[in-house]
Amino acid sequence: MLAYRQDPSQMIQFLVKPYLQFATQTSIVVMSETDRPTTMTVEYGKHQPLSTTARFDGVKNLAEVKLDGLEPHTTYFYRVIRADPESGEEARSDILSFQTAVLDDMPWSFGVIGDTQRNPAVTRKCAEGIFGLRPNIVVHCGDVVDDGHAKNQWLKDFFEPMSRLLGHAAIFPVIGNHENDSHFYYDYFSLPTPEYWYTFTYGNAQFFMIDTNRPTEPGSPQYRWLEEQLAK
Repeated sequence: MLAYRQDPSQMIQFLVKPYLQFATQTSIVVMSETDRPTTMTVEYGKHQPLSTTARFDGVKNLAEVKLDGLEPHTTYFYRVIRADPESGEEARSDILSFQTAVLDDMPWSFGVIGDTQRNPAVTRKCAEGIFGLRPNIVVHCGDVVDDGHAKNQWLKDFFEPMSRLLGHAAIFPVIGNHENDSHFYYDYFSLPTPEYWYTFTYGNAQFFMIDTNRPTEPGSPQYRWLEEQLAK
């Protein structure tokens, strides 16, 4: 008797494979998206088999899990499991790895990319080249997609060609004019409020991310915020 094989078209699919956000010395955010609402569990640890789990509280297509209590400058392995709570079906990612942020006095490197709009072949080449250099993090200078309201561009023009790089190195983006202030930018990136401007520190450097599509002249909210941050 032939073993039953489920129709692949009915199985849970990753629309966006696991990718990393906002790496610090003690935490990191893992995100992924499936083609239907599912739970999300992250198995992780410094060694395999993976011994620790963290879960998303809910059932959604796009979900994120923050891993806390990590050790600085440490490599962790992780895997994402998305499950249908009704049928019990699961989709499991490959086992990937990430490194928490370095200590303040350590050398480190970051990759820079921008204008990844409507050119997945070139984006893939750039992403693979950056991945080959094994940067600690990636900074995106904006215009992630050509039309921020076109979901398929996020999936096919950005996340698909960038998947291997973003599965190992957290990306810190800044919003561009082509994002059109779309909700997809805010959905797909887990950033400090208000998200279109923010700051973060990695190693011995502090980055300031500014939205030049909004007012930046003296007296504007971004100007006052940046002045306050720099004064510190």
